[in-house]
Amino acid sequence: MNIYNHKLAKQKEQGRKTPKCNTIRFGEVMGVKKAFLIQNMFPVIKKYISEIYINQQTQEAVRMPQNIEREIVFYAEEVLKLVRSGNRHLVFSDIIKTYNDLIAELSR
Repeated sequence: MNIYNHKLAKQKEQGRKTPKCNTIRFGEVMGVKKAFLIQNMFPVIKKYISEIYINQQTQEAVRMPQNIEREIVFYAEEVLKLVRSGNRHLVFSDIIKTYNDLIAELSR
């Protein structure tokens, strides 16, 4: 929460009237408030997904509430558009290079 608040405060200092942090979103999963770090997103293909996230107490797949899922997807798409337009500092990984590498891999 401190990083989120710091990002908003920095925007206020820069004169932004309505600061917004689209790289970190919050939501409840399994009854616990979690931070979803969109700034850490990266492309992936099915081949690299080995397991489903399982709740250790119930042994069931963890499901995310639809409203949180929609919000995360919305902001991920928004950040991706910004990255593609040159704002590569918004994410930590080089998602453009990773994306291009995955596309090349799929075309082989």
